[in-house]
Amino acid sequence: MIVGFDLSFEAPQLKTAGDALFCAIEEKTSFCKRHGIDIVRRWWPAQGVPAKIVADNAELTTDQVLHLNRAYGIDVCFTSTGRGDQKGTVENSIGLIQYRVRHNLIRHGLVLKDGRILRKAGDKDSRGDAVLTLDDYRLMVIRAILILNRRKRINTPYDLPGNVPNRCLSIWKYYESRGKSFLRHETDPRILRLTLLKHYTPTCSAKGLCVEGIRYLPEDSEYLKYFRRYNSPQYLEGWQLVLDPSDVTHAWLQPDEARKPCKYVICSLAPSSAHLTGMTLRAAQEYIKTAVKTEAEEQLRDEAFKSEQMSLMDDIVNDAKSKKPADPRSVRKKVEGIRENRSNEIENRESGSPRVPTSSDSMPAPPEKVPEPKETAASASSNSAETVSGLSEKKTHEKTSNHDRSAENRNLGLDMHFSGGNIDLE
Repeated sequence: MIVGFDLSFEAPQLKTAGDALFCAIEEKTSFCKRHGIDIVRRWWPAQGVPAKIVADNAELTTDQVLHLNRAYGIDVCFTSTGRGDQKGTVENSIGLIQYRVRHNLIRHGLVLKDGRILRKAGDKDSRGDAVLTLDDYRLMVIRAILILNRRKRINTPYDLPGNVPNRCLSIWKYYESRGKSFLRHETDPRILRLTLLKHYTPTCSAKGLCVEGIRYLPEDSEYLKYFRRYNSPQYLEGWQLVLDPSDVTHAWLQPDEARKPCKYVICSLAPSSAHLTGMTLRAAQEYIKTAVKTEAEEQLRDEAFKSEQMSLMDDIVNDAKSKKPADPRSVRKKVEGIRENRSNEIENRESGSPRVPTSSDSMPAPPEKVPEPKETAASASSNSAETVSGLSEKKTHEKTSNHDRSAENRNLGLDMHFSGGNIDLE
């Protein structure tokens, strides 16, 4: 009986082999429901983990065989290279499925009557009449398998009673009811799915686990503490990381691959790889490849821009050197006025900048002064006399002090130099 299949555009590889094995082991009503077909279990009762798998050398690798053997004790053996007859039942089943689907397509005129897809000279090219999508074709394959599982076998098993039809489905049910089946039911299909996926050996750093350029951090605090320090290879001994090719949002860490049943710790994307959320593995790899190329090109442009700006900075320095006037003074004399020159520069900059409006600009004009009351004639005359007397004494004192200061300056021979600013003289 046909117990599982996988249909995709991808070449035969580990992923397609794992998908076919998962379909063979899982319960078929849930599998068909995911693809829009409702069936009852007796139509396709194949379910369970087998004791032995016979495979060719194309898809299953040694590492994958070890994972299956350690997790479920499955014995995997391989056929000889180029000897498809050693698993003739499988090859014949593929031909039967294709024949059944092609027969239906011929009836609708989508395939030539002789079953050819490509035309000969003068024939009609049927590729232009294609109407089925991959999902539609998968539904047809499922219907064809349901039909083929009820086909009559050529050889009859030696211990099959006469009241049991010599059909694939009937023989399967008979041996299953007699307890002669070696299939073991899997209670946790998620662990089975992870076991069938490809396992990677990650690299470890303070940023997390890295696989295919994608970084992950465990959600379990027990393992998260290992990444709060720098690279420690001793923590990676025997660690494996499982990626789902259909979605890289999460990964699963297997700390001990020899443990039964297998233990997996869920990991999430690290902050540096959070932008890859929801992508497939292929899309993430293409994104990383494009990002690396874009970064390299941008770095070249940055280097060219940096060189241009550095050259302009050199021109500024050289121009300033050429404009510097000769000054025979000593270094001590040159640096004496640094503080004063800095203050003058700040004052000149502030005086040249536009004035910032203040709240006083919008304030109303101050009220006019109210004239004080007139004093009596006697008091006014006395105050005027005192004022005139005070002014004459002050003027005489200032003239004397200025005359003395000028004489002193002439005697000392001092030359007064003023640079910048305004000097207020009273």
